[in-house]
Order: sequence, then C-alpha cells, then structure tokens
Amino acid sequence: PNDSIAVIRFAEIPRLVNRPSQLPPYLWEKASKATVANIIDRVNALEVNGRSNWNDAFGFAFNLINNSLESNAALGDESYCDLENIAVLFFSDGEYNLPAGATDESVVSFVSAKVTETENMGDNHVHMFLYTLGHNDPSGVEKKISCAVDGYWKPVLQGTSPVNVTNGYQTLFSTPMGTDAFYNYTTWSNPYNFTSGRQGYTVSSLVYDR
Repeated sequence: PNDSIAVIRFAEIPRLVNRPSQLPPYLWEKASKATVANIIDRVNALEVNGRSNWNDAFGFAFNLINNSLESNAALGDESYCDLENIAVLFFSDGEYNLPAGATDESVVSFVSAKVTETENMGDNHVHMFLYTLGHNDPSGVEKKISCAVDGYWKPVLQGTSPVNVTNGYQTLFSTPMGTDAFYNYTTWSNPYNFTSGRQGYTVSSLVYDR
C-alpha cells in the first residue's frame, strides 16, 4: 500500500508517460490500482521513435526520485518507511546517440554519481535493474552500469515473454520477508512461464530450523 511509481518514456527528451505535460518538480505517485492501470494503458500505446539520450533519461529519473524523497520528508508523511528501497528499471536496446560526445565511461560515471547522490540523501538504497532488449548491446554499456552500481543486468532476447523478464526484480524484493515484520507472511511472484510451457506463480515463505 505504500509503494509509489513513475514511468518515464525517453528518447531525445524524457517525459512521464501518464503526465507528459507536467511541470517540475516531478514526483512519483502512489501505486494505486487506478494509477497502475492508467500507466499500463499509456505504455501499451507508446510508439518508438527518435534518438536516445540516456543521460537526460537517468537525470530525469533521479531528479524525480530525489524530489519525491524531499517532498515526503517535508510533509512528514508517516506512511513512508525510514528506509526507502528504490527500484529503477531501465529498458533500452542498448544504444545511445545523445548527448554529443557521450562515451560509455561518461554514461557509467553519470549514473554512478546519481545513485550515490540519492543514497546519500538518507537511509535509501537504490536497486538498479537494466534490461537490454533484443540483446543489442555491442559495447556492454548497460552491463557496465550494473557492475558499477552493484545492480542487475539481463539481456532480453526477441520473443521472450514479458512475464519472464523481471523475475530478478521480483526475487530481490521478496528478501525483506526475513525480518520480524513479515513473520508468517508469504510473497507471490508475478505470473511467468515454467519450462513446461505452462504459466504459474512462485509462492515464497521462509522456514528456519531452530
């Protein structure tokens, strides 16, 4: 119930998919069923065009995250945890062509600095998930970013079912169940395809031998 969400479409200029005309400061939204449904509809209607400016995309995303953290703190919103686990999921074909003069090293350095800046704002942990669509990543730059920020990188081959793409994200965010706050709880994955070809779920619960 305390989850928040923002989805950014980026090409030459990044925009929030469900609020493209919003003026700064950009903020995330409570991840209500209505908000998520609206975002899904907008994402499904996206058309791919233009060039890719990764620095602007990451800059937009981290400015939104930092603005949202500052807004929560200023409002004294007690529905938010002291520790914010922040997930950034980045989907690209693995190639950027803006800004002029950008190199793999400069992109990796830029993203690393943004992650450090956000984590230094408080007791925050940024989890980076990078997905190379079509595995068209000749220089391995998304993998380099992942290594630099202790993140997660996955090549997504053509024809891969979307429900199988983000299983790393699902796995990582089930780990807080090891705390007392989640005693006797279970966590359910999103549906995904088993090796048998059938679709199903994974239900996880921790068991200790004491």
